[in-house]
Amino acid sequence: MAEDDPFADPKDGDRTVIRPRPGGARPAAVVGEGQEGDGTIAPRVVAPRSRLAAGLPDGPAGVVPLAPTGLNAVTQAAAPLLALAVRLKNRAVHRDVPLLRERVVAEIRSFERTALAAGASAEAIRAARYGLCATIDDLVLNTPWGSQSLWTKQSMVSTFYNETWGGERFFDILDHLMKDPERTLEILELYYVCLSLGFEGRYRVDARGPAKLAEIRDSLYRAIRRLRGEREAALSPHWKGVVAERRALGRIVPLWVIGAATGAVLVAAFFTFRWFLDAALDPAMAAAASAPPQGPVVIERTTPVEPPAPPPPPKVVVESSGVRLKKFLEPEIKEGLVTVTEDQQSVRVRINGSDLFASASDAVTPKRLSILNRIGEALKTEPGQVVIEGHTDSQKIRSARFGSNIELSLARANSVKGIFEKIVGTGRFSVEAKGDTEPLVTPDTTPEARAQNRRVEVILIKPTGGG
Repeated sequence: MAEDDPFADPKDGDRTVIRPRPGGARPAAVVGEGQEGDGTIAPRVVAPRSRLAAGLPDGPAGVVPLAPTGLNAVTQAAAPLLALAVRLKNRAVHRDVPLLRERVVAEIRSFERTALAAGASAEAIRAARYGLCATIDDLVLNTPWGSQSLWTKQSMVSTFYNETWGGERFFDILDHLMKDPERTLEILELYYVCLSLGFEGRYRVDARGPAKLAEIRDSLYRAIRRLRGEREAALSPHWKGVVAERRALGRIVPLWVIGAATGAVLVAAFFTFRWFLDAALDPAMAAAASAPPQGPVVIERTTPVEPPAPPPPPKVVVESSGVRLKKFLEPEIKEGLVTVTEDQQSVRVRINGSDLFASASDAVTPKRLSILNRIGEALKTEPGQVVIEGHTDSQKIRSARFGSNIELSLARANSVKGIFEKIVGTGRFSVEAKGDTEPLVTPDTTPEARAQNRRVEVILIKPTGGG
């Protein structure tokens, strides 16, 4: 399938469909006019053809054009980019990010030409292009591979608009479009699709971001529905079959004849089955009359002897997992390095101290490595799954490697997981990134408070029926 997808990883060998190309011909790529970074739309319109022939450099040949799909002409023109957004959201790795970027730039140029040919205005195309650029950037830069690639310096928004705040301006443009929804309906529908595909922008690092995004999407949906009207609820608009007239049986044969014949058949069947039942009943009645016992039935009852009560089982004192971990980690607990708490479902080991990791780093400091080794040895003999939670303070982090506190806490939890797996083995550990969502001290406006909130917690889930 890689030959049919201009955005596929060129080293991806997982092809499932191979389309023959008679003669091995490859159509020449036609690159649209206009330069990157000038903020303009290519003026030349290319006739609707294959997406690669309309501006994708060095792309595969033999691509079959897709049938038009979308809510309107602008959304139809953006269909390839929207399909790419769906794939980028869940893609764990991409081996050739520079080639992907070139093809996305070419596809955006192709979108401009297609939308212009469909009759969209230049103003609408500029607004739609900004929303698409911001959406692609938002999804790519929040992937493990995108946040460490050239995309951080050469994003689509910076390429086409010389800006770096696409996550902010997207919502400013949306507010402007909402002032005149009758005129900007098609662009509003495209922005709604972008939000539905996962664009979050400035709300990605906001604690109430999901709730605010839901409010924006709901308001946008109501505005679109007010202008478009309610959609057809039926599965298909032509589901009703053709009403064909048929002649009733009563028009061919009188109904009294049908009723008389049916009654005669039922009466004959009744007497026939009754005769067979009477013939089979006589031998059964005779056999039942001669069956033993012949006299009255007497049941002899004896008083059962109750067995002696069994002796009580010996009392067995079983220590819980929390007690065993506290005994094993008693030196570290006395030094205040770790804290162990227990409830009915789990045992929580909290690693105290702000020097477990260096600032903005996921590498464990050498002087704290011995504590993690001790905890790993303690978990080695305890049954149950282990969840490793990473927590940070409320100070936001923005770096080329970590785009948010969530990413930093996830990387730190994975570092601790790697140390435990070397001691215990794989299969028992999972990680959760909490970021600054579950602080111990609020507000953490002092260095001491922030130090308490920067921590790693190891949670041992007790097995069912275990201690």
